Amino acid sequence: MNYGVFSQNQWIYPDIDPKEGKKEISLNCVGNSYGCVQVLCECVESLTVKWSGDSFLEPEINQLIPVRVEKNCADGWETIVAPGTPAPHATKQAPFEVFDPMEPVAGNILPGEKRVAALYIKWCTKGIGAGKYSGCLIITNPEEILTIPVTINVSAVSVPENGKLRVTNWYDLNDMADFHGVERWSEEHWEMIKEYAKTMRVCRQTDFMTHCKLATRTVTSDGEYVFDFTRTKRFIEIFLSEGFTNIEGETMVCRANWGSSEFLVRWGKEKYPALSEEGLKLIKSYYSQWYVFLKENNWLDNATQHVADEPHDGCAEDYCKLAKIFKEILPGIPLVDAVETTNIDGAIDICVPKSIGYVNDREGYDRLKKDMECWYYTCCFPGGTYLNRLLDLDLIRTRYLHWANYLYGFTGYLHWGFSYYHTNGDNPFVLAGDLVDGHMGQILPAGDTHIVYPKGKIVLRSVRLEAMRSGIEDYELLMMLAEKSPETAMELVKKCVRSFTDYDTDTDVFEEIYRLLIENLL
Repeated sequence: MNYGVFSQNQWIYPDIDPKEGKKEISLNCVGNSYGCVQVLCECVESLTVKWSGDSFLEPEINQLIPVRVEKNCADGWETIVAPGTPAPHATKQAPFEVFDPMEPVAGNILPGEKRVAALYIKWCTKGIGAGKYSGCLIITNPEEILTIPVTINVSAVSVPENGKLRVTNWYDLNDMADFHGVERWSEEHWEMIKEYAKTMRVCRQTDFMTHCKLATRTVTSDGEYVFDFTRTKRFIEIFLSEGFTNIEGETMVCRANWGSSEFLVRWGKEKYPALSEEGLKLIKSYYSQWYVFLKENNWLDNATQHVADEPHDGCAEDYCKLAKIFKEILPGIPLVDAVETTNIDGAIDICVPKSIGYVNDREGYDRLKKDMECWYYTCCFPGGTYLNRLLDLDLIRTRYLHWANYLYGFTGYLHWGFSYYHTNGDNPFVLAGDLVDGHMGQILPAGDTHIVYPKGKIVLRSVRLEAMRSGIEDYELLMMLAEKSPETAMELVKKCVRSFTDYDTDTDVFEEIYRLLIENLL
C-alpha cells in the first residue's frame, strides 16, 4: 500500500502521488497543544486506522474531504474569471480539488474518486508530561497491514490556556440552521450554535459577534422602541460558557454599497439615513437598552462595540460623528472597527486596518498605533503574494497570519468569513464558482466565505482552521520568548516572515525555526 506523510502546513491534493511524502511521523510539540500531521495513502476498497501506543496519546483521526476550487484568486480582491489565465501566486491552477474539510472517522474509511484516502491525525498534548513518546499508526485494508512509526517529542514548554491575541471570525446565524437542516431558533438550532461556539473556541477564538437580530422589538403606542434581549442572553451565555472572553456588539449601521459615503441604519426591512432623526432614534433606542442589558448582567467589562464597517476617506467625517454618538450611549465600552482610512483620530479605541491598507499607509497607521490598540484583518482582499487563508494560496500562509501579528505589533486579528455558506450558492464544498454571491459584481475567492463546513448535524473543521489555531499558538510562544529575549523572538520571526508579502513557504525550514523557538523557551 503506497502512502506518504505530509506536514500539517502543506496542501495535499487527490491527484498527487502518495509516495511523494515521508515514511515516518516525527513531531516536535509543546504542552497544552496538539501535534498534527497528514497522511495520504492508496485506498482501493476501505481502510481502518488504529493507534498502537500509550492510551493517553490516542489521536483524533479525521478523514479529509476534497473541495473543488473553480477559480483562482487574483492579485486584487476579485477572482480570475477567464479560464486558463496564469495565476503565478497560486499553488495550483484552477479548477482543481484540494483536501480541506476534516470529518471525524467513526468506522471504515472509504476511497475517493482518485482511489486515495487522506487523513488528518491530531495528538493532544494537554496534561502530558514532557518527554519522547513512540507508537505506530496501523492502517489496514482487506489485503494488507501498514505500520507507520510515530515519534512525538513533547517539550516542557506549554502554550498558555488564555492567550494575549484577540481573534474574531464572523458568522451567519441563519446558516447555522439552514445548512444543517434544522428549523431556525428551534432547540436543534441552539445545539448547532453551541457546536459552532465550541469549534471556534477550540481554535482559540476570543471574541464573538452578538447580532442585533437576536433581540426582538416592539413599538409602543407612542412610537417608542422596546427591545427584548432574552434570546441574546442565551446566546451570550453559550459562548461565555465555552471560554470566550469578549462580546462584540454588532452595529446596525451600514452603507448601501462599499463605495457609498452615506451611512444607513437598518432594522429588518426598515432603512433610514443614520444621521437623520429617525435613524438616530433607532440607534439611541437600541444601544441605550443594550447598555442597560450588559450592565444588568455584569458584562460591560467584556464588551466591545462596532460603529460601521470599513469607513473610507469619503465617509470618515460622518463616521467620526457616529462614533461620538456611540461613545455617549455606551460610556466605557471600547469601539472597534475594520477601517479603510486613517482619518479617524480619537474616534475609536481599536483600529483594524486591512493588511494591504496598512502597507499602503504605514506611516498613517503607525501614528494611530501610538494612541490606540491596533489589530489587522484580511478578507477577499488581498490576494496575490499577500498572506491570506485562501484555498489556492500556500497553506502555511494561513499559519503565518499570526506571525505577522507579532512582526507588526498587531494585538488582534479579524476575518468576516467563519461560516457564510450562502454566499457560495448551494454547495459550500465547491468554492469560487459562478454561483458565488459576488461583492460589487465580482466573485469572492475560494476560502474567503468560510473556514468550516456543514455536514448533517456536525461542523467540520478545516485544515486551514487548524493552521490558524497553530499560528495563534505560535504567537503566544513568541510573546513568551519576547519576555526573555525580544531580539531572539524577532530574529526567529524574520527567518519565516519578513513582511506580508515576503515569507518562506518551505515547510522543512519552518519546522526547524519552530524547533528553535521551542528550544529558546526552555
